[in-house]
Amino acid sequence: MAAFRFVILFAVFAITEAGKITTDKFSRCPRGLEFHGQLLGVISGRSALDCVARCSQISGCLGVNVCPSAADKEIKCSLISDHHPDGCDNLTVASSPQCYFMQKPEPPEETTTATKTSEATTTEAEITELASKND
Repeated sequence: MAAFRFVILFAVFAITEAGKITTDKFSRCPRGLEFHGQLLGVISGRSALDCVARCSQISGCLGVNVCPSAADKEIKCSLISDHHPDGCDNLTVASSPQCYFMQKPEPPEETTTATKTSEATTTEAEITELASKND
C-alpha cells in the first residue's frame, strides 16, 4: 500500500512540475483585458493551465484569452496566433472583467545569418562564402 501511495504522489508531483514549466513561458496581463488577434480556435478547459498547455502544443499559437465559461468549473480559451507587440499595453477591454490575456515571450531576434530556410538548407560552403563577403 505504501508503494501505491508513493506512485500516486510521484505522479501528482510530475504533473504539477510539468505545469509549472509550461506556464512559466507565458506572461499574464491584468484581468479585464483581451487581445483580439488572429483566432486559431476556442477550446474549453478547467484552468488557465489547460489553456496554456494546449497553446504550447499547437504550432503557431502565441497567446490565449482566458474567460469564465457559462458552464460551471470550465473556462473558455481563445487561442491566438498573433504576438501582441505591446505586451499588456493597448489591449481591448474584455467582454467580462474576469477575462485576461496570456502570451508567450517574443522570440529573440536572430543576430546571425540564418542557416536554414523552409525550402532549402544553406551548405557549409555557402556559409563560408557569405562570411568571406562580409570580411
